[in-house]
Amino acid sequence: MTLAKGIKALAQLGQYGHSRHPRNFYMGEGGCSYYWDNHGTFKTQSEWDRAVRLLNRYHRFCAFVEGWKSTGEKRYWADNSTEVREVSRQGKERWMVLVAPNGDAC
Repeated sequence: MTLAKGIKALAQLGQYGHSRHPRNFYMGEGGCSYYWDNHGTFKTQSEWDRAVRLLNRYHRFCAFVEGWKSTGEKRYWADNSTEVREVSRQGKERWMVLVAPNGDAC
């Protein structure tokens, strides 16, 4: 199985039956044996790490194609999370999470 097919297979499994597109799917370095959804798709840690690098490269490519730029405007939430406002070349707007919810409020 190629790395791309392995990533797609994991993304389609999803969590709790929800499938995801690889654009909205994230994998962490060094998580092969701990990852809840691996199901033997990647047999070794080195395969897993190569897949993580490929997925990260894909995310950077998608961001480049869409042309998202940060405006620098940030929102700070009570759960200690932080979001930044981004605008695309087409004028679309989104808020991206910079710091995930953490601390006592969670």
